[in-house]
Amino acid sequence: MESRRRRHPGFQKEPHFYNSGFEIWRYDLLGGSGLTIVKSRVGDAKQPTINALSVNVTPDQRYIVFAKKIGAQFADAGRILPWQIVRRNLATGEEDDLTAFPRGAFRPLLSPDGTKLVYGMRHDVETGLRVRDLATGSDKWLKFPIDRDDQESAFTRDILPGYAFLPGGKEIVVSWGGKIHRLELETGHDRIIPFQAKVSRELGPKLDFQSRVEEGQVQARVIHGAVASPDGKRFAFSSLTHLYIADVGVETPRRVIGGEGRQFEPAWSPDGQWLAYTSWSDGDGAICKIRADGSGTPQRLTTAPASFRYLAWSPDSQRVVAVRTPPYQAISQADQWGRGMGASELVWIPAVGGTPTFIVGAEELRAGPGQY
Repeated sequence: MESRRRRHPGFQKEPHFYNSGFEIWRYDLLGGSGLTIVKSRVGDAKQPTINALSVNVTPDQRYIVFAKKIGAQFADAGRILPWQIVRRNLATGEEDDLTAFPRGAFRPLLSPDGTKLVYGMRHDVETGLRVRDLATGSDKWLKFPIDRDDQESAFTRDILPGYAFLPGGKEIVVSWGGKIHRLELETGHDRIIPFQAKVSRELGPKLDFQSRVEEGQVQARVIHGAVASPDGKRFAFSSLTHLYIADVGVETPRRVIGGEGRQFEPAWSPDGQWLAYTSWSDGDGAICKIRADGSGTPQRLTTAPASFRYLAWSPDSQRVVAVRTPPYQAISQADQWGRGMGASELVWIPAVGGTPTFIVGAEELRAGPGQY
């Protein structure tokens, strides 16, 4: 079995990495033209792109385990369907997903006896290796972090550099950080395998530019979610994850909420007395409100964690409307409207707090905010 790049003749005017995809082929050891097992597909308006890499054959030769990606090749892994690990029955062609992680899983490797599966996984902004006992289903980190994976790029050499089991199936050899490591699956014990290499290469001129590093207080140069007050005399915004208010024509803004909390996307109440805003920390997102003058303490309006965006007050100040997304599918604050909206919905919350009430679902939201 091997992963093979296939060129698609219908896209010849584009660069080569746009008009090709990776698929899995099987060849007879005695020769022959080969047989396609997992066919790639270049997407269009009706169907998504499909790529397949890192094929493993189970010891009984009934299944293959590989990494599969549905969706565009070049994109932020948080905005599209990332790589996942799939098992395929060679007799029936049926597939079942072995992983379903929001940030992706890739580069699977079966142990020689087929009982263990080592694979790479993205967690937050870093990459690590996990190991799964296929008999019991237990799954744990083997090493975290290692070098960053290649999900957002062209993955011409797979998503991670290769690694392999040592004889006996109890250890793997893997490289990161410029060193070769020997990892025990059971304990995670890490031993560096020393090596020496003679390298001869030409070096260009030394580029050593003097640069001045600013000292003192940090000066914010970017603001987010700026919105004017109803009377037009003030505006609120978020910067460096904190909420600020500034008077029009005054250069120095003032913090609304002290401490280390994170506040985003402020929204003024119609009377200008309150600011609703979203918060997010380690998967716990909420809608909160506070007096616009900063007096009192913030009030959390929602209880169940979720990602909330696009806040708006009702004209009577009795409700706050927002787009809600489950925390495990929450999209970046910088994402464009409509991207990653598959599990989002429009809800409203009482201005005094309470349970969100469903308004419309994802299909209606894709029509865009101008429809409401």
